[in-house]
Amino acid sequence: MARTCTICNNENSNEINHAIVRGTTFRIIANQFSVSKAALQRHSKNHLPSHIVKSEKAKELKEADSIIDSIFRLEASSIRIQEQAEEQNDLKSALMAIREQARLIELRARLLGEITAQEGSRMTINRIEKMDVKALLLDPNSRAAIELLASKTGGRKNK
Repeated sequence: MARTCTICNNENSNEINHAIVRGTTFRIIANQFSVSKAALQRHSKNHLPSHIVKSEKAKELKEADSIIDSIFRLEASSIRIQEQAEEQNDLKSALMAIREQARLIELRARLLGEITAQEGSRMTINRIEKMDVKALLLDPNSRAAIELLASKTGGRKNK
C-alpha cells in the first residue's frame, strides 16, 4: 500500500509549500511545522504543486526586473552627471561618474549572470574601465577632456 504524504495532508501544507519554494531550509521548516526533514524532502521531490513553483519564480523575476530597472535609472543619472561635469569642464567629477557607471555595469552583469563573482571584482572593473576608455577615446569631446586632464595632472608637482 502506498504511503500517504504527511506534508500534503498537513493543515499547513500551503505555507510549507511556499517555504520550500522560497528556499527555506528543511530544518527550519521541519522545526516550524513539526514535520520531519525526510517527509519534506520526499514532498519537495514528488508533490510540490507546479502553480506555487511558477508563482514564486514569477515573483523572483518581477523583483529582479525591478532591481535591473533601478540600475538602469542610476546609470542614466550617472551619464547625465558625467555630461554636465564635462560641459562645466569638471573633469574630476566626470571621471568619478564614469567610474560609477563601471560599477553599475559590473553589478548589472553579475545580476544577469554575464559574469560571476569568481572572476574577481578587480579584474572585471579593469575590463570595464578598458571598454570605457575605448568608448571615451572614440568620442571627440571625451577624448579632449581626457587629454586636458592628462596635461593638467602631468605638469603638477606634488608638494
